[in-house]
Amino acid sequence: MNWFSRPKFKLPGQAVISPNYSRKISDILLEFTQEIVSAESPPDIFGIAVELAVLLWNTPLLPEIGQAEQMDRIRAWLADMKRLDLQTEIIRLLELRRSRYGSDHRMVMDFKLEYETKGPRLTVTSLDMDRPENRSYKP
Repeated sequence: MNWFSRPKFKLPGQAVISPNYSRKISDILLEFTQEIVSAESPPDIFGIAVELAVLLWNTPLLPEIGQAEQMDRIRAWLADMKRLDLQTEIIRLLELRRSRYGSDHRMVMDFKLEYETKGPRLTVTSLDMDRPENRSYKP
């Protein structure tokens, strides 16, 4: 099973910040990713770290059973890589997500990572789960 698989949504042509938040989620996710690896890491390593950051970002927004399933997928991925020793780090990152960004209820639906001369640039499509029209969304 590919734990990186996610639904594909068309990225909008313009940047919009949800009225419930003051920072772009792409900036916050890049900040969170840098808790995993440095922005100066090789693009393939940084790309995997962004994928992991997105998974950990969305996990607390899932129903309880979805959270358990997500963690099972991550454990299976770590086992495939023979890196079960990283489980503690995954738990630390998930707790960091909850403590530092717990009030942010935007769910990442899709993203695009590009590299520019000044570093990585992330474009994100998200749903603000605090908005009534999005509350019925079931991942």
